[in-house]
Amino acid sequence: MQLLLPQMVIGFAFPFVAVPIMDMSVGFLSPKDLPAGTGQLNFVRTLSAAIGTAVSVAIWIDAISGAKATLAGELHNPDQAIALLQSGGFSDDQATHLLDLAVQGQSVMLGTNHTFLFIGLTLLVAAAVVWLAPKPPRHSAGTRKRVAMH
Repeated sequence: MQLLLPQMVIGFAFPFVAVPIMDMSVGFLSPKDLPAGTGQLNFVRTLSAAIGTAVSVAIWIDAISGAKATLAGELHNPDQAIALLQSGGFSDDQATHLLDLAVQGQSVMLGTNHTFLFIGLTLLVAAAVVWLAPKPPRHSAGTRKRVAMH
């Protein structure tokens, strides 16, 4: 449930960035170049999404590794936690594994939070660039002719 709200916000805000980018990208094309330009834009958009996904996953994995290293270094008296688990009937290996799983779980959540923060800030900058960019010029394909009323 912690991931639902950020995903909903991103899903709601995405069209406010994607539609102006599409308009800016093809707004300067002549009518005869519009089909080819739109096809190229779709290819670049799909390729960019794949690259963005790969970069996001790499950032996420790196954030998890960093968070795990930090949390493992900040554990207060891990020997006592392992001893407590052993007193509950777990072997030394099982107790160590359970402690590692707890640290790993928290590391994933911290890494996810850091990754969402990075993606959110990146989308905020992208939205600002899109909304502050000058409007592209329109050719005859992008404007409607006004019919004078007599």
